[in-house]
Amino acid sequence: MAEYRDLSAEIRALGADLVALSVDPPATSAALRAELALPFSLLGDVRREVVARWGLLNAEEKGGIAYPAVFVLARGGVVRYRSLDRLRSRVSPEGVIAFLRAGLASTAPAEPARTTVWPALRDYLRVARNAARFGIRSPRPDNASQEATMIDEKVSATVRTAGPAADYALQVPAHVRHGLTLGLLLGVAGLLVSLLGRGHAPLLAIGLLTIGALAVAFLLVIALVVGRGLREKARDTILAAFPWRGDEAVLDVGCGNGFLLVGAARRLTTGKATGIDLWKADAGGQRAEAVLRNAGLEGVASRVALTNGDARRMPFPDGAFDLVMSSLMLHHVGSRSDREQVMAEMMRVTRPGGQVLLYDMLPFVRAAASQLRAHGFVEVKRLAGLALVVLTATRPR
Repeated sequence: MAEYRDLSAEIRALGADLVALSVDPPATSAALRAELALPFSLLGDVRREVVARWGLLNAEEKGGIAYPAVFVLARGGVVRYRSLDRLRSRVSPEGVIAFLRAGLASTAPAEPARTTVWPALRDYLRVARNAARFGIRSPRPDNASQEATMIDEKVSATVRTAGPAADYALQVPAHVRHGLTLGLLLGVAGLLVSLLGRGHAPLLAIGLLTIGALAVAFLLVIALVVGRGLREKARDTILAAFPWRGDEAVLDVGCGNGFLLVGAARRLTTGKATGIDLWKADAGGQRAEAVLRNAGLEGVASRVALTNGDARRMPFPDGAFDLVMSSLMLHHVGSRSDREQVMAEMMRVTRPGGQVLLYDMLPFVRAAASQLRAHGFVEVKRLAGLALVVLTATRPR
């Protein structure tokens, strides 16, 4: 908040206003505001109603706190930008200012860049000092405070106007969760056998420990793939790699819950972003209804269309799309021949001069790159990533 304090005059000069929100009791928030000399309001949400409606409630930590986040709202309560910040990756105040300079009236202003933050020793000392001075957060509401009640109602009204945030979370399928749980339990059993068996059944212990280790490794890979951090970075790379005009026809193959599709729709004015998927439960538990809900919450429902269909036989004419893209779709398709059929369809529906952008695991992207080159696509190159890769290719005119 101190960073925003130092830049508050510049933000207001751009026609915006600043408001901060905390789940602390009003007395604690007032003390913090006075200490930091904040020239903007620090509102209280002691009942956690606002942060819960915005999807920011971390109920597991210290009785319920808010995840750090930055929102930019246009008039009428429309969310123009939303960032859930992490300890080492966040949007800087300078990035928000650049976003505001691009103009909130713009249909698709460039999103603020995320920066990597390395906490210094003084940051940890400041956290310890604040905890000692202001205490540990408590989920108990301070209903005796009229100020808290009034503030809560004011912010809640804003939330009712602007609506909840879109949800792009990927869910691990139940059969995968059950398999991982079984593997971890077998690993624990192997550890017990090795510790308590006194040298008996060593092969059994080694086998069970191996299964447990594989389950742990697979769990880490899944967490990496479905985690929001890499997906956000890949989405931003894909959307930044295309020269937008606003009138394009865009296709997202295997659009899931619309994470990439809605991002593309936000960059359109008269164009249309089409998503095709079979929305299987074993591919992250995603649904077409979730796409439509997210598009509506992001204010781009009129620029999104959905098709429930097989990507191996897409119901679109040749050269129908300026941009054909996909994110974490290829590894769900099935056999190698199935993936080749999907890639053939993606190439078919790309117009001459159009672009294909892919994000997936390296072996699948490498095979797709070979197929694109074999069919005459040019500028086939990796844009980002090591194990999970973003690839671009252009169909010659």
